[in-house]
Amino acid sequence: MNAARFIEELVRYLSLRLVLAPAARLLPRSWAMALAEALSLLLVCLPWVGPGLYWQMRQMEGKGRRESFRMARGWLGRGYRDFVVATRVVAGRENLQGWKIVERNTTGIDALRASGESYIVATGHFMQAYSYALYSPAVSPGRVFKVIAHPPPQSPAIRELRIRCQFGAQLKGLAACWGGHCALVEMGADLRGAQTIFERLTEPGNVVFMDVDALWKKARTGSFERPFAGYRARVFATGAAELARMTGRAVIACVHVVESDETVVLDWGTPIRIAGPSPSKDLDVMNALLDRMEAAVGDRPEQYALEIGGERRWDPAGRTWGA
Repeated sequence: MNAARFIEELVRYLSLRLVLAPAARLLPRSWAMALAEALSLLLVCLPWVGPGLYWQMRQMEGKGRRESFRMARGWLGRGYRDFVVATRVVAGRENLQGWKIVERNTTGIDALRASGESYIVATGHFMQAYSYALYSPAVSPGRVFKVIAHPPPQSPAIRELRIRCQFGAQLKGLAACWGGHCALVEMGADLRGAQTIFERLTEPGNVVFMDVDALWKKARTGSFERPFAGYRARVFATGAAELARMTGRAVIACVHVVESDETVVLDWGTPIRIAGPSPSKDLDVMNALLDRMEAAVGDRPEQYALEIGGERRWDPAGRTWGA
């Protein structure tokens, strides 16, 4: 890691541990969020961070200077805001009951709820702490299971320390939100996590959440490659489609976004069912789910948690990505 990147990661880590963690626990919510916004401005002003991201946003989205700067700052500050919310949830200071949650296009999800059967919700890495809205008992009645990645390895390297700090806060927030309504299932290299999810799906009344945009190793079983957002090629897993096919359960996409007044909007897709035991339709299903996720990235890139890439451009009129 070069000196510039080390300084960036050090600023991020110290901002989280020394400023935002105590602020989230001790200060009013508005003050802690204001600190998060101020620290995002510090990041965007670093000469080796802000300008490059600004130009990436401008070229990718085709927006003007002011809007491109807003998106760059928003993308850099998203992790800070997520951290504040997650830390407040763990500390018991976040009033989740007071969140304004609005659902759109609910015909499909209403039918699944009424059926009493288990189903899979395909999600993406958008505003991670605000994803807690998805696990509300009002939104997801019954037993809720969230598939998570294996935690980052223990390391004294500054980047890994920063990632573990954020990842740990997010997992603790997931475990604590809505009174522990959401159970976490780790999906690692072995099959224990997959077996647990399979068993839960064969039972009635369970809801399983899976981030279908999570990156996957190309050499691992169930991998496939496709363009995604600003990248010409990314590798994903077919796990959500495989589980839906093997259990006969439906999979439905949901994208959550946060409005300027902090209303959490849940935009539901149409339930998809895979008929028969053949895996021939798995890729079609995964591509349909990922198409929905990458369109949401184009609409609100500042709310996306993962790297977006700069190899493709977003067409807002057609809501598609192209060269």
